[in-house]
Amino acid sequence: MIKKAILLFLFLGIGASAVASHKIRVRLYSDKVFNSCQVSTKKGDFCLVALNKDRQVIDTILDIYPEQATRLLQFSNFQNKISVSLSGEKLGVYNGLQLVSKDTLAQWIVNVKGLERIYTGGLEFWPFGSQIHLINEVHIEEYVAGVVESEGGHNTEPEYFAAQAVLARTWVMKNLNKHIEEGYNVKDDQSSQAYYSMAYLQNKDAILKAVKKTRDSVLVDEKYDLILSAFHSNSGGQTANSEDAWSRSVPYLKSKTDSFSMAGERVYWTVNLPKNKVHEFVARFFGASEADPIFQKTIADFKQNSRKSAFVYNGREMPLKHWRTQFGLRSSFFSIEAIENEYILHGRGFGHGVGLSQEGAMEMARRGFTYKEILEFYYQGVVLVNKSQVN
Repeated sequence: MIKKAILLFLFLGIGASAVASHKIRVRLYSDKVFNSCQVSTKKGDFCLVALNKDRQVIDTILDIYPEQATRLLQFSNFQNKISVSLSGEKLGVYNGLQLVSKDTLAQWIVNVKGLERIYTGGLEFWPFGSQIHLINEVHIEEYVAGVVESEGGHNTEPEYFAAQAVLARTWVMKNLNKHIEEGYNVKDDQSSQAYYSMAYLQNKDAILKAVKKTRDSVLVDEKYDLILSAFHSNSGGQTANSEDAWSRSVPYLKSKTDSFSMAGERVYWTVNLPKNKVHEFVARFFGASEADPIFQKTIADFKQNSRKSAFVYNGREMPLKHWRTQFGLRSSFFSIEAIENEYILHGRGFGHGVGLSQEGAMEMARRGFTYKEILEFYYQGVVLVNKSQVN
């Protein structure tokens, strides 16, 4: 039994050899805190493998075959170990556990706090304090398809899917070591890339076709280094310079007019803010008097016909990203209108504005642009190459 599990373990490339075998490790439900979860599968056969603290195989403790109807496994943290039960019958407590599918088409149905998602590949369960870290080891291309569906699966344009696939692949290749010391490569939330399931919803066939069409393709700069493949929901008609959203100037992430995004659903927004809250926030930054009429007029007269990086008062600059963070704004691309005791912020766009605008890219695809043309529009001077050519 032990020999069988070890051979299967090595064959699937689990653990340190994951990257070499074109697999990555993704921490699932990374924005949730949980100490128990459920996993089931509708078809296929699989085994449950016990691991020691060094992530080495101890033994196969359970085999499930296609004819078996009972398939619901419960995992929980018990005194900093993982306890597992099969439909209520306790199987034991271990340092770590792994579900390994013997059928490449098998799909795991995972339930955490009532939130159900579907994955393929292997699943691992590790104690973390009183909580559980759930890790999906999956082929990079299957991961990319899941990211495309999670980020823009409601769309129906194949060329948009292809562009998003290249960006997702580029990002994960550039960030393979982001969480390596924690036992996985990336998370599944917005701090990495959204990966809320494998691609399985209504547009999965188009997404899988786009991923296959762009297989192994990534974007590099003139030095053949992987680019920072930033994207956002809607640019509001003009993308932002990288240094305006963050602190680093990147040659291929420069502001440009983006008329395609003006057709998007998230192009316009408004927010009403109490004048006293705005005065207090801005005055504190500049060390100004909130009651100064010139100070108040400077705020009331603030306009952006094209993107600005800062609000200027008395020769000093306050980055507009501070406004976005402070007031939870959709973007930093807004103009101000004063009415009685409030300021109305008339805004455009959704997100930081750097790189590809998803709604703009969708509109370009609808108008017949190819995924290569879409990427070239939003990232200046980049090159599309096979990932084997990357430095």
